[in-house]
Amino acid sequence: VNVSVSPGNIALDVRIGTGISEAEEFISVQAYPNPTSDIISVELTNNISANFKYNVLDASGRGFSLDYAVENNRIILNTQKLSSAVYFLFIEDNNQNYKSVFVKQ
Repeated sequence: VNVSVSPGNIALDVRIGTGISEAEEFISVQAYPNPTSDIISVELTNNISANFKYNVLDASGRGFSLDYAVENNRIILNTQKLSSAVYFLFIEDNNQNYKSVFVKQ
């Protein structure tokens, strides 16, 4: 966090890490159904390895660990324990970085 203060102004520069290696480029993928109430699926363009990593973050940068399954190049996340909000999903797999945004109802 960088803070700069001048008369009548306070500026904050907040950068939140995702826990995934920083990458210059993310591939956007669709999460569906969106909005969701219980599960969200993301289909990747390549075969999903056993070593993939994911992060689900809320707007404040707080991370969540969710139960998941992998089926036919899809990652299926159980979102039942999430509160209603907008979430950001980051996936790293096979040197590719993916991102998506979804709404939990």
